[in-house]
Amino acid sequence: MKPHSRRLTIGVVVAGMALATASAAHAEPPAKERPATTVTLVTGDEVVLRDGRPQQVRPGPGRDGIGFTVQRAGSHVTVIPEDVMAAVTQGRVDRRLFDLTTLTDFGYDRTGTVP
Repeated sequence: MKPHSRRLTIGVVVAGMALATASAAHAEPPAKERPATTVTLVTGDEVVLRDGRPQQVRPGPGRDGIGFTVQRAGSHVTVIPEDVMAAVTQGRVDRRLFDLTTLTDFGYDRTGTVP
């Protein structure tokens, strides 16, 4: 290998190492899991969310035994109690009242807030 070509190779290797080190130094730390939040539905039921996904549904007072349907449409997640599903499907109750994505965007994932 000629001396000129050896210097070029060493220069490329050193530059590559410098770029790799700079990229690693500026890399974002791994994202920590956000704490769970709770959305209280108009029915009094509470939905526990983690990273925007329902983890648990706790029926409101006097609502034991009620089932819930989780629906996903695009980036939106809704949790609809079975006892209001017909009213929602028929358009008598607004589906947005159970849209967890919108409720969270509007700040209803805080304690003591009900839409």
